[in-house]
Amino acid sequence: MTRKFLIVPLALSAFAVGAAGAQAQIIGIGNSSQSNNQSSQTTQGIGQTSGGGIVLGGGDQTATNNSSTNLNNDQVAGGGLIVGDSKQANTQAATTNQAIGQDASGGVLTLGGGDQTGQNNSSTTLNSAQGAGGLIVLGDTGQSNNQNAATTQGIGQATGGGIVLFGGDQRARNNSDTTLNSTQLAFGLLILGDNDQGNTQAATTGQRLDQDANGGTLTVLGGTQTGVNGQSSTGNNCQEVGIGLIC
Repeated sequence: MTRKFLIVPLALSAFAVGAAGAQAQIIGIGNSSQSNNQSSQTTQGIGQTSGGGIVLGGGDQTATNNSSTNLNNDQVAGGGLIVGDSKQANTQAATTNQAIGQDASGGVLTLGGGDQTGQNNSSTTLNSAQGAGGLIVLGDTGQSNNQNAATTQGIGQATGGGIVLFGGDQRARNNSDTTLNSTQLAFGLLILGDNDQGNTQAATTGQRLDQDANGGTLTVLGGTQTGVNGQSSTGNNCQEVGIGLIC
């Protein structure tokens, strides 16, 4: 059960001073527990193969993997007199897998050939800020946040086989942007009892492009294949008890 009391802007100063895992207390009686677990795993693989049979001219395979992952968590428990437990727990996990495979095999014969371009871009941001404070807090203030972002992107391109004259031009692109933000805040001039806040956010993105311009028996000129996957996921959550000035 959540009880709301009159809040003054003085409680904002207790939250503003917080760095990661900070406890700004004048008097603290009892346990003040803060726990944060962050895990980031990024796997990128590019495989390019050109040749086989007879290839005249050939050329131009370009692959790019870019991944940026940011995990940020700020936990603050403080202010005035706190009797009892102030528990904050945050778990963040970001996993990004990107793979590009390009094959411009001639098979038997490829004249000209060329131009395969693959691109994987992924940006993942996980932010969590938890603040528990007040002038007088009696009892437990528990905050828990779980964030999980998983992005898998794959591009497979193959041209050749049989007889291909000229051929060329396969372009594939995977773009994924995932942002998970959670802010939990429990402040009060007087808080009696438990203030429990729980947030769970999960974003999963799977993208794959397969392009095959195989000649089979005979392909003259051949040509252009273009595939684009774009994904943007945003999860925002703001939970507070009392103030009404944050969300």
